[in-house]
Amino acid sequence: MGPGTTPIDALAPVGLTLANSPGQSVDVSWEKATPPFEPEQPERSGIQLIHTRSRYQPFAIARWQDEPSSLRSPARGRARPS
Repeated sequence: MGPGTTPIDALAPVGLTLANSPGQSVDVSWEKATPPFEPEQPERSGIQLIHTRSRYQPFAIARWQDEPSSLRSPARGRARPS
């Protein structure tokens, strides 16, 4: 964003889409109210698409390898070795 530009100027009304590989998706919108801190999202949502008011649509894709709860050992608190 450049000087004087606000998020309302840069983002579309539905600002974010969260999705997973099977095709389930949830749109997060700031149009009527601020969304909750942790918006509802599909299980294992590893795809994020940001809807901007420009020709660019930034996105991120992450691959699910493990359950998030299994990445830390409760006894040691460190990441599990690969």
